[in-house]
Amino acid sequence: MSAAPIICTLAGCNTQTTTQVISETTTASTTSREHENMLEDVINQTFETTHAWTEPTSEISETEETTTETLSPVETTTTAETTVNIETTENETEEQSDEVTLSDFEYRDFYIDYDTDPDPDIGITKFLNKNAKIVTIPSEIDGRPVIYLNNVFDENEVVEEIILPDTIIFIDSYAFTGCTNLKHVKLSTNMTVLPSFDGCTSLTEIDIPESVTTITEGAFSGCTSLTSITLPANVEKINSTVFRNCTNLKAVSLNDGLKRIERCAFQNCTNLTELIIPDSVTYIAKQAFSGCENLVVTYKGKQYTSDDNENRWWALY
Repeated sequence: MSAAPIICTLAGCNTQTTTQVISETTTASTTSREHENMLEDVINQTFETTHAWTEPTSEISETEETTTETLSPVETTTTAETTVNIETTENETEEQSDEVTLSDFEYRDFYIDYDTDPDPDIGITKFLNKNAKIVTIPSEIDGRPVIYLNNVFDENEVVEEIILPDTIIFIDSYAFTGCTNLKHVKLSTNMTVLPSFDGCTSLTEIDIPESVTTITEGAFSGCTSLTSITLPANVEKINSTVFRNCTNLKAVSLNDGLKRIERCAFQNCTNLTELIIPDSVTYIAKQAFSGCENLVVTYKGKQYTSDDNENRWWALY
């Protein structure tokens, strides 16, 4: 052990004083060391506390993972629902393209007789929907009856069925010509003139209303799928070329009261094999049945073929 230091003052060396100083210094050193120990404890506690606080990080991470797992199916479900909705909307759009609405028609005022009835009805002048296969004509627009139909379906190659209301009275002669896919027509029971269906190659049959008294010239010309026809009771004349080139026509029922069969009325009806002409007929034009190679006609109790009298047997004046 080293000797205690000696404190020298101006008055000389004082051993006692030196011992006291050493003692106080030792005490102070001890106190300082205790403070250091206390400080270390505080630091250790703080570190432990800090370390302990970091542990919830894994819990937060687990929570985030849980949240992510929970959200992920929701997002997927939402996407799937959105896709279904989009597909449904597209399908609805396609269906709507075939659906006929009032906006598909152009129309105007139509007068039967302005002097006797100045209040106009409605005439349809144009059909705008080029995709519609089934078309129902409205019976009224703006509270007024639809009575007239212009050439609204002329050369329409899409429409397959047309339904007319009984309010229709007038139809333009060429309203339905060239409708190559037209298979069925429901006509008005108040119309008197049958328009032309010339070139309607898919039309297999048609019910002509009893109200019809006149059949337009060439009405069924080129209707190659037409197989049968019945004329209403009030028709008095079969106009020229009405059934010309109806190559699949097999059954024709003519009405009592019919008076005239005009030129080329049944020309080239190659599948027509028999026809009974009522006694009421007083005029059959030349070539009314020209090209009907297989036809046998019964008229006033006699039968005739296409070879009789050099193809002139039907010429009655």
